[in-house]
Formats: sequence, structure tokens, C-alpha cells
Amino acid sequence: MIQQQMYARERRGIFRSTEGYDTIAKSDGLDPSFIKKVLHPLCVYDAPTELAARGEKDDAAYPETVHLLHLENGDVLL
Repeated sequence: MIQQQMYARERRGIFRSTEGYDTIAKSDGLDPSFIKKVLHPLCVYDAPTELAARGEKDDAAYPETVHLLHLENGDVLL
């Protein structure tokens, strides 16, 4: 079964009540400890050096990121 987690910058999230990056939505079947231990460390974005160096402001210029992991229990994380 597919489970989803949404991570973004908001005024508050599921795990934090203050403004900042956090999980803002999750499927009911997705374990909170799994989110904190496995997913949160992957929720980063390293902008391409050339775009950051020139101070690019257009969000469309930055590529999207995707992670694909095969977990120890056989699940696939995308």
C-alpha cells in the first residue's frame, strides 16, 4: 500500500508547533517514528552551486529532487 508524507515550510507542522520545515501531512498508516528517523534526514535540498552562486531567484530554474531507496524490510521509498 502506498503511504505519503508531505514536508514543507509552514507556520507549523505535525512534529513542530513553530514556523519552519516539518512534515505537514502524512498518511494514517505511516509511523511517526519512521518519519522522524528515516524520512526527515532525507528532506533536504542542495541547490546547484552555479544557481546559488549567481543568486538565482526564479524557482523554476532549480531542478526537483527525487530519492529512491530500497529499505531493509523490502519496501521501496520514492
